Amino acid sequence: MNQWKKMFCLVLALAMLMLAGCQDSGNGRKSRKDRDDEDDAPKQTGAVEVEYRIMDGSWYNGDGDVLISHIFEQVVVLDRTDAAEKINAQIEEVGEAFVSEQSYRIYESEEEMEDYLELAGMGYGDLIYDMSAEVTHNGDGILSIRMGTEWFMGGVFNADYYGMTFDLTTGEMLNVLQVMGGDPAEAEEKLNTIICEYVTEEYGEGLFDAPERILEGRSAEEYNFHVAEGQIIVTFETYTFAPGAAGATVVPTGIMIGE
Repeated sequence: MNQWKKMFCLVLALAMLMLAGCQDSGNGRKSRKDRDDEDDAPKQTGAVEVEYRIMDGSWYNGDGDVLISHIFEQVVVLDRTDAAEKINAQIEEVGEAFVSEQSYRIYESEEEMEDYLELAGMGYGDLIYDMSAEVTHNGDGILSIRMGTEWFMGGVFNADYYGMTFDLTTGEMLNVLQVMGGDPAEAEEKLNTIICEYVTEEYGEGLFDAPERILEGRSAEEYNFHVAEGQIIVTFETYTFAPGAAGATVVPTGIMIGE
């Protein structure tokens, strides 16, 4: 009798284990159907993997010393997709154009440059015309890069800011109105109002002219911008609104992507 009881209990236990395996027990495991349904659901584009590389167009003397630094910091998307390839090609094109630019050379010959450095009391690598890069937004369907130039030839130091923002799905570079969304005319009017109010408060009587007149004839589609912490930041080169001492104009618009 005891033997039959033991066999019965064993069969009952096995049946309960099999039943539990067919049900969602609430312990975090999901049925195959649930997993299949999730696979069919639309995916939100997430962050991509990137790395930084250096494109070097610096001027070196015969001994390998840097007479003038001229480098481009290149952001490279490592994902193996058509969109990533397209993004990389556009960034590389900008970099190649930058490092091939030779107008920064303030003298024609190596000897003249050596004499200038000695006369000015400067060392190798002190003179620069570089462009740095920083990924400021990576996700929500876009990759945004803030790019900055630094220029110093022994007088005034200058810095300006630019940007490249890409659609991670298509690889297309976006303008600020596309990122804002909605009606382009309304978006441009809103953006220009924010810019004018900002520079008026920032520079006051130091403005070259009324900001509305300075922006007249400019298309917002051509504005330099990047996205940082979800906010659209618009930038203008030094001397756009005010004298060089004011530096580059950086406008935190308060406009968040997805609004």
